[in-house]
Amino acid sequence: MACEQHTGGTHAPNETVATCWDADRLDLPRVFIQVKPQLLCTKYAKDPVMIETANQRVQRWLSKRDNSHQNDSDNLSSKQASRGLKKMTSDQRIIYITGRGGDANKGLGAYLKTIDSHRIGLSVNSIFLVLPFEQQLAVIHDLLGRFDGPNTSIIANSYGAYLLTSALIDKPAIASQVLLLSPALGLTIVEEEMFYSRPPNQRLWSEALEQGRMTKPSYLAVCAGELDAGSCSPIMVRKFSELINVD
Repeated sequence: MACEQHTGGTHAPNETVATCWDADRLDLPRVFIQVKPQLLCTKYAKDPVMIETANQRVQRWLSKRDNSHQNDSDNLSSKQASRGLKKMTSDQRIIYITGRGGDANKGLGAYLKTIDSHRIGLSVNSIFLVLPFEQQLAVIHDLLGRFDGPNTSIIANSYGAYLLTSALIDKPAIASQVLLLSPALGLTIVEEEMFYSRPPNQRLWSEALEQGRMTKPSYLAVCAGELDAGSCSPIMVRKFSELINVD
């Protein structure tokens, strides 16, 4: 019961379930979500001291994880790091948002960390995906609110690109430079593979794009391969690019 209802439950039926839910919610800062005392169940969890203690524990865990992955990134050769992109200066920042099931500290994410040791990564993994769509967007909004600026570069891949573009709906000007890689651009249908995918809020996303309510960042580039299919096909990419007027 605790596992099945942890994203929508409000009043726990017993102390065991309440403890499970509180333990999970006290750990939410790991995905940049602030703990709301009114959503906690037990008096012990609502104690401001406990909330702050849990937050400090999360920050220590994040720091330890980042240091660990930094060591992994250090194994990449300086020759790799010099290809294509230059080292970032102290006032520049990279934010990387993965695709569905991705790990921001592997592959492209690890490479980007050789360019910007303080690179901010958001892994759209199984832990992140259990959050309601509104909370997923809240994480993106929080990143934009804290780091948006002319020296910020945001790279978003696949479903991560869908999340980012969804967060740009009805937003004020975005100063960051954005690169979308093989972006998921709404409904996906691949008949030969019998594949169908409809991301959350797809209809509202499409309406916002058609109505010009999706804010274009100061610089926006889109990259997709000719073998990409479905919502990332060249046709969809061109349509999206024309409607939002990509650079």
